[in-house]
Amino acid sequence: MTAIEDRTFWTNSGINTESILRAAGKQQGGASTITQQVIKNLSHNSQHTFQRKLQEAVLAVGLTHKYTKTQIWIFIYLFKLINDFKMICQFLINFF
Repeated sequence: MTAIEDRTFWTNSGINTESILRAAGKQQGGASTITQQVIKNLSHNSQHTFQRKLQEAVLAVGLTHKYTKTQIWIFIYLFKLINDFKMICQFLINFF
């Protein structure tokens, strides 16, 4: 998954400046690292603003300094499991 979503996940500092510059030059998305996406999902902020992207970048660098990439990856996996569990519970509540 990391090779498709963020080929630099295991080596970047939480951001990928090459992708950011490429996306900025073309005025298109696709520059967020997996770590930035974690920050976005935790904040529940999907506004398309420069300020949000800047905050995500700063927080992603901080997250990478505080936790190892393995710890971040485990967090992503657990977050997905919890969300899947919530969806199953909601389905069961609605079904019965």
